[in-house]
Amino acid sequence: MALSKDSKIALVLTSQSEVSTISSIFGGLGYRKTTPFVKALEAYEFLIRHQFDLLVVRMEMPDLAGIVLLQKLRSSGNYGEETVLFIIDRLEAGVANILFELDIRYVLTDTKDKNIIKEKISHLIQEENNLSPFELKYREARAALFNNLDEMAFSLGKELFELDPSNEKVCTLLGDIFAKHNDIKHMSRFYSQALKINPQSAIAANKLGYCYMQMGEYEKSAKLFKSLVDLNPYHLAMLENAGISHLKINKYEEALSYSSQISKLDESHKGATELSAGVYIAQGDYANMADVLKKTHGEREIISFLNAAGIKLAQESEVSEALKIYHYCVEHMKDNPYLYAVYFNIALAHLKLKNNEEAREALTQCLHLNPGFTKAQTYLDKLTKVA
Repeated sequence: MALSKDSKIALVLTSQSEVSTISSIFGGLGYRKTTPFVKALEAYEFLIRHQFDLLVVRMEMPDLAGIVLLQKLRSSGNYGEETVLFIIDRLEAGVANILFELDIRYVLTDTKDKNIIKEKISHLIQEENNLSPFELKYREARAALFNNLDEMAFSLGKELFELDPSNEKVCTLLGDIFAKHNDIKHMSRFYSQALKINPQSAIAANKLGYCYMQMGEYEKSAKLFKSLVDLNPYHLAMLENAGISHLKINKYEEALSYSSQISKLDESHKGATELSAGVYIAQGDYANMADVLKKTHGEREIISFLNAAGIKLAQESEVSEALKIYHYCVEHMKDNPYLYAVYFNIALAHLKLKNNEEAREALTQCLHLNPGFTKAQTYLDKLTKVA
């Protein structure tokens, strides 16, 4: 993205002195629209509500690692087209892998010398304002994907692939486009091609592991992720996928370990608590299940998650286990305004077991809590006619 003197710049740095140094360098180059933050979580809450053209982010933030902040921003859907200058004391492979995946090209590892910082920033501005036609087309394709312009993204991606079929980034981008539509055959093809181009690519291996998950090959995905996570300790999606894969093959201790790793990186990560809750559901430990969800989920979200878990169990003919989850909600979440939905699912579970009287009682309670829920009334009318 071209940078102009009107470009908005966010500085996420550890101290006011570092902010002053870097903002003065930008100011000397004519870029004065800088907004500083010395706490990453505060920056996150602000950045997801306001768009910036350039982010300067330090890895060593006290409350949230800079690389985790960038992953959270990308997953919010509000970012993906911005330029990033990443500052880190010492660049390790696990961080470098994520920077490559996020297409972050500018890294500064020496902030003691003001002249070096100025040279790096000047180089960044010059590069961003003189991108090659290939890079511009790639950026356009990636921006289209982030903005849900999938046909445009695919058309541009196809053009890029024809220009350079041995480009790892392009193959990965095409895989991401097909992944969005759950086209396992084609996403697997392009992720495999990216891994063939670069056998050391943790990015392509991670995405291929996700393909295995989509195909239900959890033993295979768990083995692959286990080999990757030690080298990628900051990769939120990889850790979550590793946890889900191990949960699916009943390796609960390992799944909880991955959940714990995610929570240490990001206490607010809902995927981590849902992973732990999934383990507790599998173990029938409903008290821990609810407690862990309360750390990151509101009342409506908890009911929604537990309802979904119960529905899944019921669909898998584990109706008795589904009822245990529903009844836990009824007993321990009496004031939840969405409890009527749980009673409705209790009724459906009893109908599946042909327990018409229990189903009728649950539907009656559902309508008591939400008289306007017409679907429950329809089921109750049918049961009354049968009786």
